This record gives sequence, C-alpha cells and structure tokens, in this order.
Amino acid sequence: MCAQVDDALKLVREQLEAERKMAAEMRQAMEDQELEMEILRKRVNRDMSINNGLQEPAKSPSGSKHDLTVARDEIKGLKHIVQEMQQEILAANQQNKALTSENELLSSEIEKLRAELNTLENNFEQSLLREEQTLDDGSGGADDASAQKARQELKAKYEMELEQLRKRHAEAEMKSARTIHDLNKEVSELETLVESKIYREDELEREVERLKEKVTRGQKKTSKNSTDADDARMPVPPGRSSISSNNALQLDHGELVCEICERPGHDIFSCDLLSDDTASLRSNKSGKPAGADLYCEDCEGHGHTAAECPHSLDVF
Repeated sequence: MCAQVDDALKLVREQLEAERKMAAEMRQAMEDQELEMEILRKRVNRDMSINNGLQEPAKSPSGSKHDLTVARDEIKGLKHIVQEMQQEILAANQQNKALTSENELLSSEIEKLRAELNTLENNFEQSLLREEQTLDDGSGGADDASAQKARQELKAKYEMELEQLRKRHAEAEMKSARTIHDLNKEVSELETLVESKIYREDELEREVERLKEKVTRGQKKTSKNSTDADDARMPVPPGRSSISSNNALQLDHGELVCEICERPGHDIFSCDLLSDDTASLRSNKSGKPAGADLYCEDCEGHGHTAAECPHSLDVF
C-alpha cells in the first residue's frame, strides 16, 4: 500500500513538474509573440506614414500606383497577422489560467495524499507494534511469566517514583505559592508603612508651618506691644511696684501670703488690717471716729471686726 502511494505521489509530482515547464514555455512564447507584435506595430506605423506620404498629390509620381497597391496589401496582411497574434495571446492566457487552476487542484490532491500517507504509516506502525506484542505474549512459558513479573515490578517502581515526583512538585508549588503570598503581604505592609510615614511627614510639615506662623505672629505682636509700651510709658509709684513684686513672689511660691499680717490665704488687697487702716483714714477725713463703720459678726457689735472681737474667747 505504501509503495502504491509513493508511486502515485511520484507520478503526480512528475505531472506537476511537466505542467510547470509547459506553463513556463507558454509564458516565454507569449513574451516572444508580444515582442514580435510590437515589432509589427512599429512596422505598420512606419508603413502608414509612408502610405500617407504617397497619397499626397504633390509628392506622388505618376508611376507609383503599383507600389501603393503593394504597400496596401502588406498593411492588410500585417493587420491580419496582428489580429491572429492577439487571438493566440488570448488563448494562451486562458490556457495559462486553466493550468494555474489545475496546478492548485493538483497541489490540494498532493496534500490529501500526504495526509493519507501519514495515516497509513501510523496505522502500519501501530499494526507492527500490536503484532510484536502478540508475538511476545504468545511466546509463553516461565520466561514470559518472569518477564511479566519484572515488568510489573518496574511499573510499580516507576509509578511510585512518579507519585513521589508529583508530591514533590505539589509541595514545591505550595511552598512557592506560600512564599509569594508572604512576599506580597510584606510588600503591602511596607507600602502601608511608607504611606503612613508620608502622611505623618506631611502632618509634621503642616505643624511646623503652623508653629512658624504662630511664632511670627507672636513676634509681631510682641514688637507692637513693646512699641506701644515705650510710647505710653507712665511712672509707677514705688509702693505699687513693691506690691506687684511681692505678688509676683507670692505667685511664684504657688500660695498667697499676705505681706502685712504674714498670714496665708489672702493677699494684701484683701487683708483686714489694710481694711482697718483704710477705714480709719476715711473716718479721719470724714470726722468720724476710727472703726465706727466696722461690724462684728460674732457679737453683732460695731466698732471692730470679728478678728478683733474681745468676746471671741467667750463661749456662748
């Protein structure tokens, strides 16, 4: 069967090669005919110009009628030849198209034959393998049994090794996937950390700008206040300045201590002694005795305060 297919392919190839040669020869013939046709056209044009010159009465001699007739006959013959060559060219073109289509058909048939040949070769090889296997199985005996047992053992061994390789491959894939997952997670965490740092850096920059603006405003305000203070500076009484300094010292200690009575809990402005002095001064100015406007909350009497009440030690 294979030999027949090879012969058929060889025959088809030879036919295809012959058709190609024929097509090349026809193309060459067509080119030659076109060249000859071009030469004839030039000759016809030249003869036509000569004929037109002969038809002029001033230049035509009286004895040239025979030459004119011969020239006309030659022109007719050349026109006939040109028409025949045009027809031959058309026929050659049609034949070339037919050969091209036939060539394509032969090419498709060759491809089909090649496919059939490959199929036959595969079937032949499979049949040979089946026959060899049948012969091996049919040899029988203890040798076949031992060989079959050895094959089974080898098969089991190979299957075990293959299973181990599959497990290793699966483990490697899982490990790779886990590593990739961890790396992606680490990358995402790093990206988040970087973003948070960038956000924190922006916040710090804004805070620095805000503090700079605040310091600038404070400096401007301080300079303005110092200027106003220099312009509107007034003399301060010595007593008032000492009182202010004493108050500052008291505030620095954190607890109010009166500088007059040296008692904690109040300052000099709310001291009772200062109130008594002020009252006595007012009474002297108004002509009233000192302590006339004082009222004691303990004995409900006038002229003294609860701190100076003579009845404060009595038990009611």
